[in-house]
Amino acid sequence: CGEETATAEDQLVNNGVEESTYTIPVEAMEIKEKLIEQKLELTGILLPKNSVDLVAEVSGKIIKVNKDLGEYVKANQTLAVIDDIIPSSQYKQAQAQVLSTESNLKIAEANLKSDKMLFENGDISELEYDNSKSTQKNAEAQHLASQAVLSASKKSFEDTRIKSPISGMISRKNIDFGTMVSIGTAAYRVVDISSLKLKVSVPQEMVNRVKVGGNAIISISALNGKEFEGVVKRI
Repeated sequence: CGEETATAEDQLVNNGVEESTYTIPVEAMEIKEKLIEQKLELTGILLPKNSVDLVAEVSGKIIKVNKDLGEYVKANQTLAVIDDIIPSSQYKQAQAQVLSTESNLKIAEANLKSDKMLFENGDISELEYDNSKSTQKNAEAQHLASQAVLSASKKSFEDTRIKSPISGMISRKNIDFGTMVSIGTAAYRVVDISSLKLKVSVPQEMVNRVKVGGNAIISISALNGKEFEGVVKRI
C-alpha cells in the first residue's frame, strides 16, 4: 500500500511539472496626516480701505473751490472755503481780547506782589491788601474767559475750511463756487485707494471652509485679469 501511494509532490515530478516560486512587486506608501488645500472661486466688490464724507461745519456761501472731482488730496488739505468774513473778524477780536486780559493780569499780579510787601511792613491796611488780591483774581478770571472765547472763535473760523482728514482721491463733489451750504451739507467724498479691500458673499454651506488669516488670490477683470495676493481679515 505504501509503495502504490505517492504524494502530490511526487506526482507533479513524475508528470514533468516542477514547483516554481513567483515574486510579485508591491509598492508601499507611508500614510501621513496632511491638510488638503481647497480653493473657492467667488465674486466680490472692491472697496477703498478708507473713505470719508466731508460736510460743512458752518452755514454760508462757498467762496473758493480748490479741488475738483477725481483730483488727489493730502490729509488736512483745504478743499474749499466757506464765507469767513464774520468768523475771521470774531477770531481777530478774540485774539486782541486775550492780549488785553493777559496784560491786565500781569499788572494785577505785579500790584499784588507789591501790596503784599507793603502789607507785611504795615504800610497799607488789610482791606487794601484784600482788594489787591480780589483785583488779581478778577483779572485771572477775565483772562481765562477770553481764552475760552478765543478757542471757540478759532474753531468757528477753522470750520469755514473744508478739509480732508485722509489722503486720497475725490470720488464725489457736491458743491461749486457760490453754492449755499448749511451745517451738515455733504460737500465731498474722499477715498483712500492706496490699499483696497474685497467684500465677498460666501454661501452658507461654504463658510466653514474659509478661515481668518487664509490666503486669497484676487483677479481683477478691469486690469486684464491681473492677480494680487490678499489675506482674509474678517468673516
